[in-house]
Amino acid sequence: MAKTQLVDLAQPLPPALYERIGELTVSFGRLEHMVLLAIKRKLEIPLEEAAQIYMNFTLGGKLFGKGSKRGLKSFLESVDGLDDVFDEIEKLNNERGKIMHGLIVTDKDGNTVLSYRNKPSKVEPAELIDLNIRVIKTIVQLNQLIPIPGLSAGLASPTNLDFTYDPLAIDPDDDPFAKPLLEGHDDQ
Repeated sequence: MAKTQLVDLAQPLPPALYERIGELTVSFGRLEHMVLLAIKRKLEIPLEEAAQIYMNFTLGGKLFGKGSKRGLKSFLESVDGLDDVFDEIEKLNNERGKIMHGLIVTDKDGNTVLSYRNKPSKVEPAELIDLNIRVIKTIVQLNQLIPIPGLSAGLASPTNLDFTYDPLAIDPDDDPFAKPLLEGHDDQ
């Protein structure tokens, strides 16, 4: 017979955990935006058009496609390192799913526990920081591997392209959120 543990679902979690989950939420939103930017760049369409096409797609759908719509991976020819980035995005997306859809509670011993698909595991803010660093590094890698059309070749971009959002993904040094997290973590 299985053991049952009652947990108080109204009990607050440690504030640091809420902060780390919030940071992850923002970073995953940025990763999803970077995938959309990469699609826009490869199709050479305005960002608004790419956003409209992929409006109801999850991160995985944008990456691998869904139904009759192709995903970013199908638009790309062989680019060194890109398969590794896609693999990492897939792993990160799975981790995101566990955190966003799992049950996070404090157990009777005071440990913060994540239960996902009835598999409990301890959760520490440091683990979430490491996960966030992986997300940010993946954004930077994807941005480097799929540059803005024309800029990498030093050519003027077509006038019908909308690059207004691209600066958000260009330089992590300009991002006050990403820079402190990446310092001391140069192992790409």
